[in-house]
Amino acid sequence: MEAIVTVYAESCLEYPGDVVRHVLKTQPNHSKWWPTWAELGARLDLHSSYRVKLRDALANPPEPEPEAKPRITEEQLDALMEKFRNRS
Repeated sequence: MEAIVTVYAESCLEYPGDVVRHVLKTQPNHSKWWPTWAELGARLDLHSSYRVKLRDALANPPEPEPEAKPRITEEQLDALMEKFRNRS
């Protein structure tokens, strides 16, 4: 039994502490017997999935996109503006 508790405790380290506390405190409402890791893991995943995704995204931000090259140069823009001004 001690080995099982040790494995469960080590596995719980992957989850936010408050989520682990909530799941363990409320587990008696969800199962009559000692829970399998599949049962606990499913509930831990359910209650922490958003936060785990957020943590992972913050730890591994996407690469910045390369700066877009302008389609038109300043000189070309000035020339076009001058043409529109002279149309009137």
